[in-house]
Formats: sequence, structure tokens, C-alpha cells
Amino acid sequence: MKSKNLLLSLVAVMMGAAVFSTTLAGTFSVKDNPLKTGKTAHKSGSGLNLNWTNMGPDNVGGKTKAIVVDSRDAQMKTIFAGSIGDGIYKSTTGGLTWHKISSDDVSMNVNCMVQAPNGDIYAGTGEIFQETAFTDFGGIIGHGIFKSTDGNTFTLLESTRPVSNNSNTDWAFINKIAITPGGVVFAATNTGLKLSKDGGLTWETANYNDNGNLVPLSANAYDVDVATDGTVSAVVGNLVYFANDGNQNGFTCVSKKYVDENDSIINPDKLPLEGVGRVEIAFAPSDPNYVYAVAAGDGSGDIKYGQLENVYLSVDKGNTWRIIGPGGSSHFDIFGADNVGCYSVSIAVYPDNPEKFLVGGYFVWEGSKILPDGYYSWELKAASAYQNFEIFFANNNSSIVYMGTAFGILVTYDDFMSLNVLNKTYTTSQFYSVACSGEGTVAGGVQDWGTWYIPGDLNTPQQATVVSATVNSGGPCFLTQTNPKVIIWSNDGSLFLRSDDMGGATYEFLPDSITSPTNSDMLFTPAAMWENFNYPESTDTVDVVLTKAINPGDTLLVYSNNQKFPFYYYSNVSLNAEDTLRIKDLVASKFVVGVINVTTTSTKGEIYYTTGALNFKETPTWIKLISDVSIVPQRFAFSADGKYLYAAVTKSGNNILYVFDLTVVNDAIIYTTTTLPSGKGYNNVTSITADPSNADNVILTIGGYGKTDYVFRSTNATTTQPEFTSVQANLPAMPVYTSLTEYTNGNRVILGTNEGIWSCSDINNPEWVQDGNGMGNIAVTMLQQQITSRPWMEVPYIVGDDTVMVTKPGTLNFGAIYAATFGSGLFECREFVDINDPQPQPVSVDYLNVYPNPVKQDYTTLTYQFDKMSDIQINVFDINGKMMQTMQLKNQSKGLHNYIINCNGLSNGIYVIKVSTNTKVSSSKFIVVK
Repeated sequence: MKSKNLLLSLVAVMMGAAVFSTTLAGTFSVKDNPLKTGKTAHKSGSGLNLNWTNMGPDNVGGKTKAIVVDSRDAQMKTIFAGSIGDGIYKSTTGGLTWHKISSDDVSMNVNCMVQAPNGDIYAGTGEIFQETAFTDFGGIIGHGIFKSTDGNTFTLLESTRPVSNNSNTDWAFINKIAITPGGVVFAATNTGLKLSKDGGLTWETANYNDNGNLVPLSANAYDVDVATDGTVSAVVGNLVYFANDGNQNGFTCVSKKYVDENDSIINPDKLPLEGVGRVEIAFAPSDPNYVYAVAAGDGSGDIKYGQLENVYLSVDKGNTWRIIGPGGSSHFDIFGADNVGCYSVSIAVYPDNPEKFLVGGYFVWEGSKILPDGYYSWELKAASAYQNFEIFFANNNSSIVYMGTAFGILVTYDDFMSLNVLNKTYTTSQFYSVACSGEGTVAGGVQDWGTWYIPGDLNTPQQATVVSATVNSGGPCFLTQTNPKVIIWSNDGSLFLRSDDMGGATYEFLPDSITSPTNSDMLFTPAAMWENFNYPESTDTVDVVLTKAINPGDTLLVYSNNQKFPFYYYSNVSLNAEDTLRIKDLVASKFVVGVINVTTTSTKGEIYYTTGALNFKETPTWIKLISDVSIVPQRFAFSADGKYLYAAVTKSGNNILYVFDLTVVNDAIIYTTTTLPSGKGYNNVTSITADPSNADNVILTIGGYGKTDYVFRSTNATTTQPEFTSVQANLPAMPVYTSLTEYTNGNRVILGTNEGIWSCSDINNPEWVQDGNGMGNIAVTMLQQQITSRPWMEVPYIVGDDTVMVTKPGTLNFGAIYAATFGSGLFECREFVDINDPQPQPVSVDYLNVYPNPVKQDYTTLTYQFDKMSDIQINVFDINGKMMQTMQLKNQSKGLHNYIINCNGLSNGIYVIKVSTNTKVSSSKFIVVK
């Protein structure tokens, strides 16, 4: 057994009472967005006219790298937060409630934000310090700089619009913005340090003064800061520059310290010239002479990549420096054991004390001068692993400290004695995956956050509960229709776990033969699951010991090894009582996982397959489908009938698609392969989808920037020579992260892209349109449609000395589509739910009874009778009208039914039970007395 590593203190704070926002959202505008197709195209019929509903979570925040407390609000209640996934949120209640300032035009992945002396707010987009599982570049490009003069409307500065789909273009990444007291705006961007003297209308590149020669600061600029006297510091190419008067041509380099060939330290009072992977600078607001720098290593020397190199102090505006926080120590561990210093780092000086400051990374530490000779002591202020990106003192108030973290927004009012999480209605979590149950509950893996589950019955329908909260990214996860409490999930790397109580007890799930699984090329392990409730090709069996004799034609209720789900066996033989009957297990599942298996002698890409993922009585038996030193598994998909497994891998730099025939896998592994078109750098398959009605029709999608084609289709994928051709058509060139072939019509294809949902109604002649109504154009990382049909079953249930027949409901959300977004949580689309069902006919409830009543145990039985087939809803209310339980049952047959009501969570008192059909509501009362 393997226990979970939970961030208990953080989760306890996160699961507090829900708070709702009633403030109207602001607006956001972008002119002439090249990706916006407009409503006319949407209504043309070429798209699917999809409508999306946000499912939450409303209590799990996402990565936040920018916080501004509005200087125009003397009460300091107006706060702006920049989410790296879902734009700008505003609070007028000090963070208790939030509303989004956004638009359907673009998704604002806000990386930095600053307020000018006149109150204008600038927000920079695009995050270069980011690993994702969907791009072959370490970041997601932005849309430029946005400006607001009123705090409600943000407009793109056209002078900063980057070229679409080009990670090397100007303004693709704005890493930091700073503004001088005189109003000059400096921007640290991926192509250098820019400045504007007219509020962002025009821009110039700052220059380094190299002994009278002006050299443009055009390398990647990671940081820029302004002191209260107008001094400007900038980090360009990991070298630190200062301009004491803010002169754009007056920057001098202070990164000059190095060790020569004789091991002599040259320029010991400067910042390091080599061995640094990232530097962040902060001026003291109360004394511009005090400047602090925190540096992380680049891995070239003794300091590991992302490990603390040193913390430095200058008391003469950056001219000379000394070390006040030594790096390379396991005791002074700002960036943690994972060495996140090149990913998450922040620094801020107390407004009223130039000799006291905070440094954030994995943890938050406080440094303060305690001796006249300049000795600094260090205190760990926040011991939980929050991954800190921003520290913001509320408008020169040293007692209120806001923090932007991987987990949303935190604040302390009491010097870190307590931390308050401000995530309620701050719906900004970045999901990599989504899974759905047959009841319509959902779960997903979250960037930096582990795996979360939304049951729909907590304080709010959108509130999530933790399955596995770690500081690693949550990867693929799977819910099953056999048991609503079963979940299979993964964390960062290759570790898969499974649980039959939604994460309460877990154990390692990978094959025992894997020595050290690790997927170095992506943040999560590729995996896929398929299940079926009437699978005649199943090779698994169930042994049944008969309690009575059976004859040919008799029907036997059998319970599957997969979560004891019932199915019927129709006998064609005569057997005696106590005979053992071996029956084909018709309730089937298939699970596949791809890993990089690292041993002492080799590193191999491997694909493993099992039919025992849902059989918790046994350790799964795994079949190794392939093992090859030259492959890296990427994405998987099953055909709708479970016969084929599609596996995308990279092999020697090329994308290869393996198609395995799983009907013969136990005898001989049979597969075919194909290569995508060469010469275009297609080295990142992000999804595979198969037509549910035709296994030969397969869609592949590609991630990464700078390509021309991102969507490919094959109409002969299961043949010996499959071929793929581009179906990019009019789709703008951009990363496509996920795809779905809609189950009611194989010509309908839905894509999740860097710019939201796109769809076409005929993939044979595609015309793509944006189709994210209700969602906006946020990046969509995974799409799943519920197309597994679970049967409605009448099964015996023992109540005391009696046995009653109880309805076990079928799939309640058949056809629903679920989307994981990288910044706005999970969404549901119900356009295709029960699309082929006939219209319901009027029905009445002829009989309704609750027995026993009063209820003295943990259950009672509801008996009801219909005059014809119907869907029904059962609601239980307390005497004050509060709903305590709700159940939806479909296709209830004509006649008498019994349903067990769970009273375990009901306190003593009077309750009303209501049974609703499409035309009538009937009710009855019962009393709980325990």
C-alpha cells in the first residue's frame, strides 16, 4: 500500500464555507482579433452550436502571478488578480468575492500586472516560465499588454499585439512591467527590455551603455523594477542592469563576478556573471539605495538547476553586492527539494523597513537585519509548499501581505500567524484532464494541484473535494460507471493509483516490473480506459457457486469481478446446487498506460495493458504491448467497441501511430504503424479520437507553435497501410490539445485548442467555427463524451427478513461532453444527451408509500407505482424545506417499484419525500427516530 502525500493544512483552509459573488463583471476588448470568427459564422450551420456550463471548482484557485490592490481605494478592498489561465478577476470585498473581467475574444493568460501613479493598470500576458504537457515550447504565448483606465475595461495596446502562433515574435511573452514616477512604462519581454513614454502607444528598446557604445537590451528580459526615485533595474539574459536615473540609454551591467582559470574571484562585490538560471530584483520602497536580489542556479556548476544560488543585498543602488542568504543548503531551502527557483520565485521588501524583506519560492522566508555589521537572520514564515509567484504589500501597508501562488490567492493580516485562502468564486484552476461518471460527477488532474473531484452535492454544486493534493501536477484520471466511488488517477511522473472510496485508500497501480518509471518529456503519464456492460468478447470469467439447481432457460443474476456490478446469465445447461459455474464476465474494462522505464542498464518506452483495472480483489495482470529504447509514449485511445487501441509515440524524432488489435493480444501482439507527414517537425501528438461508428476514422491533433497543420485524419487507420492527411482547412494555425468525434454522427468533430472550442459538422469537408458559447476562448486541454451505456437493473436488496427488488439506475448523462480548461475549471455540454430518446408521455403516480415509518434504522423503503414507463426524480426535504437528497431514475417501467432511501445522514425529525414525473408530483411524509 502506498499512502498519499496530502497538503493537509492547505486543503483544510481550501475546504471552507462557500462565498458567492453578486458583483457584475467588467468588460474586456480586443480589436480585430484574427482568431475571432464572429456570430455569423457560428450560425452558418458549419458548427455544432454548442453551449457550455461551468462545473467548477469554485473553491480551487489556479496559478496567480499578479496582484494589485487598487491605490484609488482608501479602504484597500478593491483588488485585481491576474490568473495565468483565465485572465483578470476583480474583488471589491478584499478578496472575499470575485468576478471575472473578461471577454470571449481571447483568453488573457496574465503573467504580470502593475498600477501607474495615475491609477491606470497594465497587464502583461504570456508565461515563459512554464512547463506544460501540451506544447513543445516551455510556455504558452500571450496576446500582448492590456490597459485599463477605469478598473473595469481592459483594452489591448495594439502596439503590443504579437504575431499569432509564433513563440519568437515580439510581445509573445511579457514577463514583468514597471512604471517610473514620471509615467514611463518599462516591459521585460521575450525580445528585450521595452519602454514607452506615451502610455503604451509606441515603444522603444532600452540600451546597455558599454563604454560609450549603446547595445540594445534585446535578449529575453525576465524582470524589471523601478525604485521610488526612478532608478530602474532589469534582468536581461540573466544579467542584471541598472539605470540610476531611468535613462533608457544609461543601463550598466552589474553582473561581473566570476572565477578565472586560476580559481581567483574576479569582481567579488558584483552579482554573478555565470551559473545563474534566474534572478529577481526588489527595491526597498522606503529607501531606494537598498536593493535585494535572489538568484537560482542554471545547473552548470555546483548549484543545481533551480536551486538557490544566493540571496544578495546592495545598499548603493546595485553598485556593490554582498551575500546575505547563502545557497546550496538543505537548511535554507527557499526553493524546496524540487528546486523550483527557475519556475516560481518572488521577492518584496517591507514598505516601512528597508532591512526586512520576503522571498518566496517553494516556501516563504523572511530576511531581516539584526546586527549593525549587516548580519541577516532568516525565518521560515510559510512552511506549506504553496509555490509562490507574487508577494504584494497592500499599498505600503506592511501588515497586509497578499501572495499569488500555484494554488490561488492567499493573504495574511497577522505576520503569517495565519493564512487566509481567497479562492471562493475565483474559478481559475488549470486542468489537464477530465473524467466523468455515469451519474454526471466529474474529476480532473490540475496543474500543481493533484487530482480533485466535484460530486455536485457539497456546499455548492461547483465545490470540489480533494482526491490527492500534492505539489505535483495531476495527470489523467478515470471514473467508472461500475461504482461511483471508484477513481483511478495519476500524479506527476508515472505513478498511477486506484481507490474504491474516492481516494481514501490507495496503492501503487503500475506493473511490478517497472523499476523506475518516469516520463521526462511530459508532465503526466499517457493512459486510457474503456468499459462495457455487455461485452461478449470478454476473456475474463466469474465463478459462481450455485445456491439452487438450475435448468436450461433459467436466468441467473451474476455479479461481475468488476466492482460486483450485476448482469444476467441465461443458462443452457442443467446444474445442481453447490455446483460451480464458470461464466464469462460481461462487465469488462480495458486500461492502458505508457511509461519510460528506467533501469540500471537501459531506458525504454513501454506500453502496458490490463483488463483488471476495476477488479480490486486481485492485483492486475499486465501485458507488455511494446518495449523500445527509441519510443516515448504520448497519447492513447480505444475504438468504441474496444477492439483496437491507438497509441501515438515519438520514435527517433518522428510521430508514429501504433494500432493494436486487442482481440488477439493474449495470443500474439498484432499491430500496424504509420508515420505522420515528415519534414514539418510534428513531434507532439496531443490527442487521438476514433469515430464511434467506424474504427477506421481517426483524428490526431498536434501541439507546439510555428507549424501550419495541427489536425490530421485517417479513414483507414486499422488497415496495414494507414494514411493521414491534414484537415486543417480554415482552422487558424495554433496548438490543438484535444479532439472528439461526436457519437451521434461520425462527421461531427470538436477540437479543444489554444483558443477555445472549435467544431465542424462535416469532417469530410471541414469548415471550422468557434463553438465555446458559455466558455469563452480559454485553452481546452481535454474533451470526453459519455458514450458508455450502463443498463438499468432490478436487483434484490435484503431489508431485514425481506428481499425487495431495487432499481439500479443506468447511465444518467449518456451523450454529455466534458471539457477540461487550462484556467477556468471543468465544463459540461448537454447538446447530445439522450438525443435519440422518444418524447415522454404523460404519466401519473398511482401509489406512494414509505415503510418502515417511523424509521429507526439507516434506511427505509419507498414503494411507488406508475401506469406507464417514465423518468422520475425523488427528492427528500426536511421540515424547513431544505433538500437533503435527490435522485434521478430513468426508464422506470410500468408497475410497482421499491427504492431504498439512505437515512444514515438524516437526524431525528420529520421529512417530506416527493416523487416527480413529467406531469405530476406526489408526496409523503416519514419520521426518523433513532
